[in-house]
Amino acid sequence: MGHYARAERINRLGRERHPEEDRLQTLEQRYANRVQLREFLLSQGIEWKEQAFYESACENQARYVVLDGPPPSANQNRYPQALVLLRFGRMSNFLIQLSNAMGFALRVGVKEIHAPADSVTTFLFSGRQSVAIPDCGLLLHLGMHRKDILGLASTFFHMRRDLPGVFDGIPPRNILLRSLGKSIDLETNGNSQQRLSSNHGRILTIHLRSGDVFSEASPYDKLGQPPLSYYIMAIEHYAPEAVLMVHEDNLNPVIQLLQDYLNDRGLPNSSASSGDLRSDVLAIAHASALVMSRGTFAKGIVALRDTLKTCYLFCEQYCSEIDQVSGFVDASVDLYNIYDANGDYARDVLFSWAGSDHQKQMMREYPREHLLMEQLP
Repeated sequence: MGHYARAERINRLGRERHPEEDRLQTLEQRYANRVQLREFLLSQGIEWKEQAFYESACENQARYVVLDGPPPSANQNRYPQALVLLRFGRMSNFLIQLSNAMGFALRVGVKEIHAPADSVTTFLFSGRQSVAIPDCGLLLHLGMHRKDILGLASTFFHMRRDLPGVFDGIPPRNILLRSLGKSIDLETNGNSQQRLSSNHGRILTIHLRSGDVFSEASPYDKLGQPPLSYYIMAIEHYAPEAVLMVHEDNLNPVIQLLQDYLNDRGLPNSSASSGDLRSDVLAIAHASALVMSRGTFAKGIVALRDTLKTCYLFCEQYCSEIDQVSGFVDASVDLYNIYDANGDYARDVLFSWAGSDHQKQMMREYPREHLLMEQLP
């Protein structure tokens, strides 16, 4: 099996035990004993039966290792000297995985993180093979893997940050990503945001998810997008002098209606829909006030800088996504959640998305009076 074999999460807490787990546990112990990983994990007090199993492809052997737990500093002669980041998602999913790996590396005492190179890493790090992460003392290697050291591999996407002691003393996600942002070129050069800023001081940046959510025949059913009324409610609350709309293309049915709304009210606006990833990333990274769509794209990007001061979300009241977003922004950010108090939109669009004509009509017409806003602590 190659160094970057596909990693799968085998077990989740709270689910009935699957017969496959017995086989995997046997494999895990078998391989772990060969490289003393079992002793390492057990020394952390990790419960084998209660933690998630991940497939690891370290040193060309399929190993199942437990990554969720409170690890102290590692003995570099016996224990993993590097973390290996397996396959990853697009942009902010990668930033989530990398920030988890950074936190885990700091907790374990590992200094190197290895990851395959692809278009995302090439974009973020300008094709560099090695990237020093300031403030953390970590080194990120891209597209290469040292064979003379023991690595601990995972996707690092589902980390149990709620377990007591797991990340004690480790900086929160937004601080880790801020440190990473110092290694990424985020300088603007005459983009739409700068042009608006030269004439208008109070700019509201709006990210509208488009693209695959509306073009795929069978889109992910949990990626329903907010209605037009959500964006209008945020605009009227923030009272900007100008608005910057950021979107991949024009497939989202709200985009044209929102632009018509802005024009009708004489609000200067610019639409960044070139399909250029860098332009979208820069617009979000430099936003001081942001209206988020649903999905992960904007979350990781806002954490790369300390520019954000005001942020609007569209989530169910008390939903876990609020906690996820709050982990990406500073505590000083004014965070507002706009939610569907009536419940129809959440039921019929957000969590049952199929891209149907009826759902798109609800996006255009869902009544504003069914929405409520709350400022989050």
